[in-house]
Amino acid sequence: MSKDKLKIDDLPPVEEILKRHLNRQMALAANEPDPASAIHSRVSIVFGFLFQNFNLMEKKDRYLATNTLRQFGQYGLLAFLSPLYLNIKLGKITFGKIFDLPKPLRFTIRTTIYVLPIALYWKYTFDSYNRISYYLADKYMDRIQLFMKFNDPKIMNPNIEIEENEDSDAL
Repeated sequence: MSKDKLKIDDLPPVEEILKRHLNRQMALAANEPDPASAIHSRVSIVFGFLFQNFNLMEKKDRYLATNTLRQFGQYGLLAFLSPLYLNIKLGKITFGKIFDLPKPLRFTIRTTIYVLPIALYWKYTFDSYNRISYYLADKYMDRIQLFMKFNDPKIMNPNIEIEENEDSDAL
């Protein structure tokens, strides 16, 4: 696997990221009159900046974000289409006798078929989104503050010129 390919499994655990992030934020907000609002405003600035300046992130982080977003779409489509398929198969397997079952049992079976894949999809996307967003916030928080002071893209991504040359050579 290439060093430019970063996956969710390669990220540190979310507890470790949160602990490190919280310690840093508490140290920075110690001099503020309202530490909670200072932490919240810094995090919202980071997410807004990363969203608007996606191309300034490192190549492996951009790959992580786009690949994960693609996976979310694929898993979401699968989570919504698989219950329809299972419902049709259930009707064919039982030769339509599922309607002879008592209504509470039918309701339980159908609810399980529809809700379980969607609940699993929701949990996966929520956990993955939190892990990626905390990772990016932890990694780029200091870089963004320095970038806002000096306005130098090399602060955000030290390899930006190399990556731009690779991208232009690939075209």
